Amino acid sequence: MIIKITVSAYEGELMKMENLPEHCLVEIFQNLDIISQFETRKVCPLFESIIDEMWKKTKRIEINKEFVNECVIKMPQDFKNYLSIISDRVNEFQITFWNSTVTSFVANLNFSNVHSLDLFDLGKQKQWPLQSFTKLKKLRLFIPTIWAVNLTLFQYLTHLNLGSLGERENFEYIRKQLSPYDHKFDVNCICSCEQLEELHIYSTMDIFLIVDELMRMPNLRLIVCYSSVENIRSLAVMVTILRTHIHTFAGNVDLSLLQKLHNLRYLKLANLPNIAWDCVSTHDLEWESRLLKLIKCNKQLEFLHIIVTDISEGFFRNLNAVLQNTRTANQPLQFRCTIADVNGKNAFTHMDPKHVVFTSLGRIDDEEMPEFFETNLFFRIEFEPLVTRTD
Repeated sequence: MIIKITVSAYEGELMKMENLPEHCLVEIFQNLDIISQFETRKVCPLFESIIDEMWKKTKRIEINKEFVNECVIKMPQDFKNYLSIISDRVNEFQITFWNSTVTSFVANLNFSNVHSLDLFDLGKQKQWPLQSFTKLKKLRLFIPTIWAVNLTLFQYLTHLNLGSLGERENFEYIRKQLSPYDHKFDVNCICSCEQLEELHIYSTMDIFLIVDELMRMPNLRLIVCYSSVENIRSLAVMVTILRTHIHTFAGNVDLSLLQKLHNLRYLKLANLPNIAWDCVSTHDLEWESRLLKLIKCNKQLEFLHIIVTDISEGFFRNLNAVLQNTRTANQPLQFRCTIADVNGKNAFTHMDPKHVVFTSLGRIDDEEMPEFFETNLFFRIEFEPLVTRTD
């Protein structure tokens, strides 16, 4: 049986998309990809208005390789319109791939509500348009060089919520794109972010030239550095300037750099001279001695986590003695130890519970700590701002 359906001209007119209720159009347009939205927006003023209102609700934008190739290069004017509409609405901005067009458009807009910005750059940009982000609070910079790039770092990018950027195929692509020379960036542009609270650097970029300006930002309270040894002198300057302001430190640095710190509350340290766990390890008594001296100077320390290949039983005895003679905090020290081999490590059971509580003794390979492996330098410092705000 064949059923014929006839539609009058009037009924056909009613069935046109522009005659659908607006909430139905919104539902349809929300399920379109950005390129289809670009095209649909050109159909009529009604569609343009609806899509513009949709875009104004955007809180997060990611510009990646696919976005640049499909939207920016092929439809630059549409991309410019899109960026102009969302510029004062978006809160989080992530750029994992860009070109001169993106740079130009961003530089001519004011992203007044962006508080978090991720920039991944292959070194083709000499200066980022950070002046467009006047209220930026969190800045993460990923600027690899041919010597710094390793697969562990790129897998760590996935851990840092950078989507598929940390996958192996992107790692191989970026390795091919990198120049064998150090990239020269104008780091002074970072100083334009006057409201900055957090700075994360995943790069060989040396911030030494601006470290003094950074330390005097009124809101800056956290610096994370995952890079090469170039930034060790920057850390030394930070410790000198902020010695009474730093309350949290994590890293794998030489402990002699930290001897000026006296107000630590949280301390996480790694001493991993080699990663060959099947080899016979020896105790690093010099490192243990420096650590005990650091604990002695920080009488208000609340939490200690050490990550080592091995540790001597004498360390536990000496720690007990140090805490008995210097402890001024009301609560006992929370102590966590992560080592290559936990067998036979029971000296902590004899420690005085009034001064120290041993929270855990675990194996290194049972934990995920990518920041401490296959990197020349890692440190994280949290501190009270050096300059008090005068709002």
